[in-house]
Amino acid sequence: MARRPGVGAGRPRRAKVIDLVGLKSRCGSLLPDRGRGSHAFEIVKWFGEPLARAWLQAEVITAAQNFRDECYGKAPSAGAVASGGISIARGQCRLLMVTSDTLPLLKPSFILPVEWRRCSEVGESSSRLPIGLAVFAAGVLRDIRVEGLSLHLPDSWESAGIDMSRLLFFHKSAWGSLAAGAAIFQQHGATVSDVMVTAAWSSEGDGGHGWISPVCGVLAKCNAAQEAGARVLFVPRANMSDVEQWRQKPDSDQSLEIRWLSDEVTNPRRAIGPILASLEVRPSRAVGDSFDRLCDYHARMPSSDADEFYRSELVEDACARLLDRLPRELRPPGRVRKLTFIASRSLAVPWLLTSLFDPDQILILHDGGLDVGLIDDCRWTLPTLKRAGGHPRLVRVDECAPESLEADVHRHLEVFERDFPLGQLLVDLTPGYRAFNLALLAAAPPQAVLIYVHSPQAKDSSPGQIRAGQEEVRVFRVSR
Repeated sequence: MARRPGVGAGRPRRAKVIDLVGLKSRCGSLLPDRGRGSHAFEIVKWFGEPLARAWLQAEVITAAQNFRDECYGKAPSAGAVASGGISIARGQCRLLMVTSDTLPLLKPSFILPVEWRRCSEVGESSSRLPIGLAVFAAGVLRDIRVEGLSLHLPDSWESAGIDMSRLLFFHKSAWGSLAAGAAIFQQHGATVSDVMVTAAWSSEGDGGHGWISPVCGVLAKCNAAQEAGARVLFVPRANMSDVEQWRQKPDSDQSLEIRWLSDEVTNPRRAIGPILASLEVRPSRAVGDSFDRLCDYHARMPSSDADEFYRSELVEDACARLLDRLPRELRPPGRVRKLTFIASRSLAVPWLLTSLFDPDQILILHDGGLDVGLIDDCRWTLPTLKRAGGHPRLVRVDECAPESLEADVHRHLEVFERDFPLGQLLVDLTPGYRAFNLALLAAAPPQAVLIYVHSPQAKDSSPGQIRAGQEEVRVFRVSR
């Protein structure tokens, strides 16, 4: 009985060096009409899994499978290299590499998976990486100021005997993926597989400053990302014309979202910020991620998403940390019945104070300058926040005109106190601009407790945006 040849044996093999001479002899010309299937099969067998499926044109894989099925009977498919979807791996990077156009049986661009690992665990970078990639990766680490990591081929490629140490690629465009992957690995995070990056970094000497620079082969890389099931591809803004050219092609997939990387950001860690926001797997208390890990992730999120993450993942732990630090007369349940605050672009403070004190009535003041959606978010989320199906709290929203700010604040607060005379009133002075804060301070009745949430502010953060894990509730009274 003939032994069925496999396209990937599934057990460790002795390393086979893939060099340029071998690539040219096997992939330098199109498949012949005569003996097409057997020729394709020999090429696939020479490459081995998973490199064959990652790098060979689909027509070669199909011809090889058809030949195998005809000669030896249909076998279960070996399966393609996992690419799209939501699979994750800590330290994983997927590099978009460009192939020479003189090798027609290879994809013009293919995905080379690599992994960051701790040096203490595995020693130096893999000796099977393409020429110069390990040295380049070490430079990437210096750019983003990360230490103690080394770069490797994935275990599945190592065990398949893949050795690419005699192949030379222009790997400058791998900077974005390697930098983001290393930063996420350092922060004990993992990466999603449907976000990809091609971006180079041009450095200004040893000062650490530079800029995102254009890359080559963008059309081929867009096709490779599309084939791999990518949802998002980050590209330097300088390559905008290349992307527009790709979009004009009839076979381009408009569902692949292109996001631009600015060439005006001079700090490498800030330059990869947008990549991290999309490439990193969102941590969660539900899967056991630590409070510190959640806080670190929150600090790096865009402000548009940070509030909801704070409410869903951080408020409960933040309240537990702050509760014992409150004066005993303010601790829930039932001590604070009323809360008033000035609406801002961040919902973190209102959500924190509502969860911490659990008031029955809330008065929200604003000057009409905020987006209606922000006010609606407060109006609809605060009544039931942390109530777990219990009786919803009352939320009242009043506008204070800038030309009559002090009078309006005083009037709205007076009506609020008259309508709800029972219980302690808490006046929050955290958000708002100076005139609004002073007007609220002046209108607060003598028995009110004044508070504000003290927290280091992130640069360019919205008023009232706080740093999770560093919040402190300051409580004071004003003598009349």
